[in-house]
Amino acid sequence: MNPLSESSGQPHSDSPSESLALLAYCGLYCGACSFRVAAEENDRRHLRVLPAKYDYLKEQELQLCPGCRADVDNDGCAIKNCARGKGFAHCGECGEYPCAAIRQFAGDGIPHHAEIIENIEALCRVGTTAWLAEQASRWRCSCGAQLSWYARDCPMCGGRITRG
Repeated sequence: MNPLSESSGQPHSDSPSESLALLAYCGLYCGACSFRVAAEENDRRHLRVLPAKYDYLKEQELQLCPGCRADVDNDGCAIKNCARGKGFAHCGECGEYPCAAIRQFAGDGIPHHAEIIENIEALCRVGTTAWLAEQASRWRCSCGAQLSWYARDCPMCGGRITRG
């Protein structure tokens, strides 16, 4: 049994399903996704700061990703399909956490993936509602602009971004 699990391995959620849309099963905060923010804000600056690995996507039509909680089964994400199949809101609710798939995803070299272990631990410690509120605040500039994973400067005020 995962000692971090606030639910003793049983499916649960302490927030309405609508707010879960910004929580990926793996522990990513989708509200800071560069693609999502670029589409919501109609602002390609969030894409221009992405690593070169994503160059082929930077000039494509902006489309809002519905997130992994969209009603798409077996879309190729083993983590999503596993957690969803077990009825969990996130992987931290599973007694097998951290499994090989989570460890591999966190260590795949993509910087924002490296945060998922810390995110899941925080989710289990403070609960989904509080974690989502913390993330919403973390990814917003003091000027009110929405920030994304790879932005170093605020696209609205130009201020340097510091993350805690």
